[in-house]
Amino acid sequence: MMRKCLEYNSLEQGETDLFDKLKTYVIEDTLIDGGHYIFENGEVIHPDKLSLLTFRIAIKLYKWGIKKKKNVKISFFVDDFSFPIEKRIEFKREGFSFPEQYKELLRGVPEEDIVLFFESRERNRAGRKLKNCRKEGKITKIGNSYIVNLKTGNSYQISLNRENGGIVAVCRMLLAQLLYDRRMMGYKRVINLYNRGMFKCKGTFVDIFYELYDEKIEIINIYFEHNNKKLLVDEKYFIFSGKSVKK
Repeated sequence: MMRKCLEYNSLEQGETDLFDKLKTYVIEDTLIDGGHYIFENGEVIHPDKLSLLTFRIAIKLYKWGIKKKKNVKISFFVDDFSFPIEKRIEFKREGFSFPEQYKELLRGVPEEDIVLFFESRERNRAGRKLKNCRKEGKITKIGNSYIVNLKTGNSYQISLNRENGGIVAVCRMLLAQLLYDRRMMGYKRVINLYNRGMFKCKGTFVDIFYELYDEKIEIINIYFEHNNKKLLVDEKYFIFSGKSVKK
């Protein structure tokens, strides 16, 4: 189901309206993911206003769920690739810290309600899944490309990088693995509030997940973009278990 892109004249208007639209989808065992920022040489590059917006909405949805006595958690996907490999373990163990703008928004949120996922770990797990799926015939190799053929007849190329002479999975496969790991932690639904510029593979990773992984989780993907002083919100990938949600 193709959805029209929502348009707002200000970030504030979009924040209010989207919170009202999305709060009805916060149910028991929901994980809410919002916000994004990167590290450069181990230092935090401060989040832009669009990433801050998604984080604010995520926190509001979390607090709404808590108020309704739901089991709700905040999720954050940590980009740790800017760290040398030998420093990543130390960083995961004791070096991670949110930027000040996020810390302010997290005041009153118990530490145990913040679930961290590290990109390097998800990529390693996605790489192992990629190899297993090739052995099972779910993924085919054509030239230098790896292709997932969906039961719907569509097909997707899995993004790959080469590192230290080997091939590693990124983007679509990595985010599909992230969905699986969230399901294995017991969550039934995930609400992803994404800054479009930070996630180039868009919602197609959902199709990869449903094709390659046996466990299922309900997914709502919302993409934010700021263009010509307007906030644009794409609901095209507004999905429950592979099916579009009807309003």
